[in-house]
Amino acid sequence: QRPSRQSQNTDDNGLLYEKRPSGKFPTGKKHIIAHGKPRTASTLLFNMVGVSNFLYLRHHEPELVSYIDAKYVKDARDFHDGAKTTKIFKAHIDLSKFLKYDAVIFTTATTSNEAAAIKSRLKEEGHDVAYVQVMDTLKRVGIPRLAHDFANGYNLTDEDEMMLVEFMSKWEVLRQCCGEQMSKLWRNDLLPEAYTKEEMEHHPFCAD
Repeated sequence: QRPSRQSQNTDDNGLLYEKRPSGKFPTGKKHIIAHGKPRTASTLLFNMVGVSNFLYLRHHEPELVSYIDAKYVKDARDFHDGAKTTKIFKAHIDLSKFLKYDAVIFTTATTSNEAAAIKSRLKEEGHDVAYVQVMDTLKRVGIPRLAHDFANGYNLTDEDEMMLVEFMSKWEVLRQCCGEQMSKLWRNDLLPEAYTKEEMEHHPFCAD
């Protein structure tokens, strides 16, 4: 298992950690909410949470894996707490709607200052905040560092961390090159020439 380390408020890349023994995430919570404003890599966060939680359960509570319900929700009424299911929900709605549930929050911010403010506000409102993903930092350090943070938070093995990096790196390519969240650059490349926007650059790798 990964050696423990002393938790801290921020590291030198501006990432925020929960102040817990060894900086670990609150895995005792029944449900997980991956939250954030649109266009702040909240879908990346949702998938990172889901895969990391799966790896954690595989080691510690494998019998619970088949009870995971992971999806995007537009309304807190989709949250039925009475069932045996563990819910991992992505949401953009007001988090106060989830306060009555046994849930931990993973959320996003654009800058480190915004992240600190969001985390402080959510904790004051009574939420258990595990992690704030900072968009500016993510652009600098990429998926490998995010995977490292989650491997540390869930106390995963080095092998798990390597699998996280490989899986999420390939997922990020698929997200940009196909589906509803396709890159606008690649979408423009695919259009017939009569409809393309000449001022837009070509996508750097989807055509490779």
